[in-house]
Amino acid sequence: MNPEINLPPLVRVLFNWFSGQPVIAGLIALMLIDVMVGIFLSIAKQTLSSTVSWRGMSKKAIMLLIIGTVGVLQPFMPAIPILNLVSAFYTLTEALSILENAAAAGVPLPSGLVDTLVKLKDQQRLAREQKTIARQPEVDPPKPTGL
Repeated sequence: MNPEINLPPLVRVLFNWFSGQPVIAGLIALMLIDVMVGIFLSIAKQTLSSTVSWRGMSKKAIMLLIIGTVGVLQPFMPAIPILNLVSAFYTLTEALSILENAAAAGVPLPSGLVDTLVKLKDQQRLAREQKTIARQPEVDPPKPTGL
């Protein structure tokens, strides 16, 4: 005999919706863990800020909106698992964020994992620098003046 669990209606709807989407369910679980780890880290460092928290939550909401948008587009591209690809990308991003926060809190991590995180951060920094350089307007050479 299985005991019946009485869940609130919204939670039941979410469980039913995510039952066929394990990547998205995993992403949401990692988002919640990331938020908790981030809050614990900011409390430990005494830098808790509602502005920073709001910014982080807004980014997570935008990620979910992007995934929702891709979910709407998925039926039009059944041969391409775009929903799983985008969800997996954000899932990995959340996992990296959790590990970065854990490292910042002083939680020991395996050296290979730390090396990989450093490389990924360097790649992200280089990509941002390249975008910044690409956005800079070209400077016209000085025009010759008539003599």
